[in-house]
Amino acid sequence: MIRMVDIAKKAGVSRTTVSFVLNGRYKQDMKISEPIVRLVLETAEEMGYVKDENANAIVTGKSRVIAIISAFDDYMMPTVRGCMEEAQEHGCMLKLISLKDGINEAIRKAIAFRVGGIYAIIRSQLQKQIDPKYLQLEIPSIGLKLHTGKMAFNQIESAKLGTEYLIQKGHRKILFWGLHEEIAKERELGYVQVMEKYGLKPEIAYSSRQNGSWNIDMLDDILKNRKPDAIQCFSDLLAFKIMRECYKRKIFIPDTFSLMGFGHTPASRECAPLLATIDEPYFETGKIMFHQIYELMEHGTYKAYTPLIGTLIPGETVAEK
Repeated sequence: MIRMVDIAKKAGVSRTTVSFVLNGRYKQDMKISEPIVRLVLETAEEMGYVKDENANAIVTGKSRVIAIISAFDDYMMPTVRGCMEEAQEHGCMLKLISLKDGINEAIRKAIAFRVGGIYAIIRSQLQKQIDPKYLQLEIPSIGLKLHTGKMAFNQIESAKLGTEYLIQKGHRKILFWGLHEEIAKERELGYVQVMEKYGLKPEIAYSSRQNGSWNIDMLDDILKNRKPDAIQCFSDLLAFKIMRECYKRKIFIPDTFSLMGFGHTPASRECAPLLATIDEPYFETGKIMFHQIYELMEHGTYKAYTPLIGTLIPGETVAEK
């Protein structure tokens, strides 16, 4: 195994300098010139140095590995990428742990990996299932306790953009199609606030989950009896399901009603007609997420950030009324 002392000897610098460079601490803890930083990194790469995080944790008593616990739905990957890029800049590593075996098993795996911090991106229902013994851990963590771990994104203000857009296009009978879950309810609240601002009556429908998907059996009843001129969905995925069911019925969007999604998922950029939606800054959210857990690990403080607001993405599913 290549040691730091070997790299220091070949590069002609001190072992301390090598340690600070390879651990990414040279920017924060001591001033090392760019030529020396490049020399150390190039020497380490030439010699085939690989950092052993577990060994480092045993020696220093402090791990720079961060566990990210999540279901890792497709939309989460830009968030992971943003978090990972910041981690590399600060000499940290990420360990991605899936929820497929349950939240408590995920936490147990994180402990086994000797992580220095845990960031759990989970819903409140899962937070309630966590074994109390894990909440007493000294490992810095965000998201394990109730009402913590919300990513730095303002769901309410972002949802308002979609409702405002529909109203600007002349729609007045706008139905919000939601879900009885925390994030969906926040987006619903944004919709309600805008409708009330314009003196319009909120109309809300709820889906239920069935085998991981959403039940939209009430679609026919909504179109026949409520007759909305626009439907604002709590997510792009729900909007896609509505589009598919309408296609089967030869109901055309936006001729029959306009449709608004939320999320700007990759499919929304390729579907026909193009879905009007709200873009979530997942990548930027991931960067903030890293800094929150990093501050907790390094300094024992939780840094609050101003929540980001999404961007309206106009689409072909919304027509002038």
